[in-house]
Amino acid sequence: MPLSRSAACAFTGFSYSSKDITSPLNARIGSGCAQVTQLKAAALRLRGWSDERLSNELWTPQYHYAGEAMHSLCVDMRGFYLKAGQFLGARGDFVPAPMCEKLSQLHDRVSRLPTIHLGLARCRCL
Repeated sequence: MPLSRSAACAFTGFSYSSKDITSPLNARIGSGCAQVTQLKAAALRLRGWSDERLSNELWTPQYHYAGEAMHSLCVDMRGFYLKAGQFLGARGDFVPAPMCEKLSQLHDRVSRLPTIHLGLARCRCL
């Protein structure tokens, strides 16, 4: 059974005017979690937002935020995570375009690991 408009607003604790959704602060706070974005999308559908408007104003900022977070995670963790990010960055059919664009930077725009770290790792292995 779908939620009524007032129940969706009460359940999520957000006010759903277009001004709230498109403000940079709300986009930053609300876009941190896909589940929160799903709740916002459900409430905004009840208010009559089209799928195209939801995609442009709600999901695209979420994908940009997630792409940034995944990119920084891959660069920080290196190794397997870097390779996994490169794989996802090459798969435009598997991840949304904004995430794919950010992850595709992992192919050629990642700084090299300093040689001091390589020397320390070699000493530990011997």
